[in-house]
Amino acid sequence: MARLPSQRIVATLFKRFDAQHWRDRAGEARANAAKLDDPDARRLMFEIAITYDHLAIKADEARSG
Repeated sequence: MARLPSQRIVATLFKRFDAQHWRDRAGEARANAAKLDDPDARRLMFEIAITYDHLAIKADEARSG
């Protein structure tokens, strides 16, 4: 008998295709970057935000088929 995935796994997989989730994470990353004094840390946080933006685009593409 096949075992059903846990709710945690299902929630994680669902987020992968939830563009708004990734847009929200990008916004949080940008807000955190703005608070950082270290230029390298700030740059990395902005790069993380850009990656989240790309994930949002991919999620939109996955949903639209």
